[in-house]
Amino acid sequence: MPKRNSLWANIDWVTVSLFLILVFLGWINIYSSVFNQEHQSIFDTTQRYGKQLIWIGAALAIGFFILIIESNFYVFFSYIIYGIIVFLLILVLFAGTVINAQKGWFMFGSFGFQPSEFCKFATALALANYLNTHGFKGDQFKSIAIISAIILGPAILILLQNDTGSALVYFSFVLVLYREGLSGVVLFFGSLLILLFVLALILSNLILAIVLLVLGLIAFYAVNSRYKQFLKIPVIYASCILPFFVVNLAIGSLFQLSDVLTAATVAGTIIILGYSYFKKIKSYITIALIFLGSILFTVSVDYVFYNILGEHQQSRINELLGIHSDPLGAGYNVNQSKIAIGSGGFWGKGFLEGTQTKFNFVPEQDTDFIFCTVGEEWGFVGSVVVIGLFILFFYRLIWLAERQRSGFSRIYGYSVAVILFFHFLVNIGMAIGIMPVIGIPLPFFSYGGSSLWSFTILLFIFIRLDASRYEKF
Repeated sequence: MPKRNSLWANIDWVTVSLFLILVFLGWINIYSSVFNQEHQSIFDTTQRYGKQLIWIGAALAIGFFILIIESNFYVFFSYIIYGIIVFLLILVLFAGTVINAQKGWFMFGSFGFQPSEFCKFATALALANYLNTHGFKGDQFKSIAIISAIILGPAILILLQNDTGSALVYFSFVLVLYREGLSGVVLFFGSLLILLFVLALILSNLILAIVLLVLGLIAFYAVNSRYKQFLKIPVIYASCILPFFVVNLAIGSLFQLSDVLTAATVAGTIIILGYSYFKKIKSYITIALIFLGSILFTVSVDYVFYNILGEHQQSRINELLGIHSDPLGAGYNVNQSKIAIGSGGFWGKGFLEGTQTKFNFVPEQDTDFIFCTVGEEWGFVGSVVVIGLFILFFYRLIWLAERQRSGFSRIYGYSVAVILFFHFLVNIGMAIGIMPVIGIPLPFFSYGGSSLWSFTILLFIFIRLDASRYEKF
């Protein structure tokens, strides 16, 4: 057992060591990705790798400063920190600088400050404080409303900056809520809606209706294998289809027959899957709400895709799903990244030997697509090592979160884990072409002071809380 009266003895040095290893590997790969023959020194501060070293030094100083502050500070001032960062998010909409079509930066000479990066740890602090004080009460509207405001408030402000990628990070807090008591039904239906959204884009309406019908039949039969129970399926679908036809006729046949069949099938399948996996759904009111919600969702997919999402976002999603192929346009970044990673083979081409990287075939190769440098120069083996380090890092964070005696520290620890994991999953997914390109950095790897500092603050606050786990907040 660590000494309770010694801060430095209580610090989890395994997590700190993993942090330092990831930061060092990131710095090395930034050097390789933008290597300049005329400036070969990795310490050359006129180059991005030299500047990154400055950001790393500042990050270490920030981490040390966080550790020497009393842990109670982060509890007592969590709402104030959150309020200050949210104010900056509002202010940047009026006084910010536009960079890469995103109005989310304050510029001080050549130095840029992005409030959206720092709002992640601020939101985690505020959410941890509220849940620790009031608990998660999923059956109370007031509790849900406050929690939603804490999470979605910054996300909406970031969306207004035209930074969709950073805004999506906030949906990862749903996993924290699940750990604190959020029903699995919410995750189930959320995942199902995402699946239906994708299917609605890549399949014709009639094929989608058939797919959902088969899915519903299989799911229902898997749980209710008795023949008489299985006969309920046609009744459910028929009861869904009839109202759709009536409504469509009443509004002057606004929708085509295939649209009506698809919407009805979506509604029927959601009800069947819900009944199959969550037998607690017996209330007619609940089923009616699910039914109406599925109708609105189905008919709104095309509208949301073509009227709310930007053209570049539509192009990236179409490219990802294989609806359209544009290797010289929307798909160029991902295509070049996949070529770079694939060319690395098993062992890689070697340090500073990446041709795709050296000749700048991959855009944003030291930020959003830094992982392609790992794949090209270090190959499959190096990629597995880097991914393995991240997985070990996430496992350690969850283990630390579970050992906390304070609800605040546990909730904050899980927030740290899910935020970093979301970045890791999406960034590497972008590089290998299984995720849409939304422009978020790989933690501790990608070039940039704001992202590195925000991740460092996010992590080291938790390390400080963990070091004080024997204290009462």
